[in-house]
Amino acid sequence: MTPASQSFREWLVGEIEAVLGRNTSSPPFVIWCDPDEEWLDLLHTVAESSGFEFWAPERREGAEHELIIQDRFHNSERVKRVVWLPVSRENITWFKVFELEAQHVWEKSLMQSLRDYGVRIPRDHEMDLNPLLPAHAKEWIDEPKSTWKELTPESAKGALVNGVRLK
Repeated sequence: MTPASQSFREWLVGEIEAVLGRNTSSPPFVIWCDPDEEWLDLLHTVAESSGFEFWAPERREGAEHELIIQDRFHNSERVKRVVWLPVSRENITWFKVFELEAQHVWEKSLMQSLRDYGVRIPRDHEMDLNPLLPAHAKEWIDEPKSTWKELTPESAKGALVNGVRLK
């Protein structure tokens, strides 16, 4: 697969598997910090087709209290998993004890991750594009990187709202 043909899903799964595939004494896990809750739908989509366990509320449900997640994690068998938390790393509270054991704490925003994937997003488009990114990324998750050329607010809106979708 060439870099231009790699989809965002493939890139994201590769990033997760690079951490979860590490050889460690106990199964590795990732804490996914998402204070803006922009990753939840994307991670559900990716987890459905990947080989890792994903702990997060179902789409559009309220997040579990961190103390409940901590207790559940403490009492669960260790397996390769991603634990989603709707807070920034510095705001982790009850789950802090497990943060030290995590193989990785994901703190990147969706915008930064798309840039790391190779999408060119001009700085002057960030404010207008940011609220559209979660829906747009979910819509184009399986599109090759070449499709994402210079993402703009207008192209994102056009991809999400078109005549076919309005009918």
